[in-house]
Amino acid sequence: MTTAAMTADHAAARGAVDYDEGVVRLFTIATVFWGVVGFLVGVVIALQLAFPVLNLDLPWTSFGRL
Repeated sequence: MTTAAMTADHAAARGAVDYDEGVVRLFTIATVFWGVVGFLVGVVIALQLAFPVLNLDLPWTSFGRL
């Protein structure tokens, strides 16, 4: 086999591969979303430790529930 034939075969093989990047993109978006949600919940909990008045007298926002 000549070098030209091998190069043509490699070029054809490279063109045949098609990746589905949509799944990776959606997974990345979901990861960033849940990361931001987690950070915000952590900030709320930390602020409740520093300032207990931030519970707003609601039982579902107390430190123990979060």
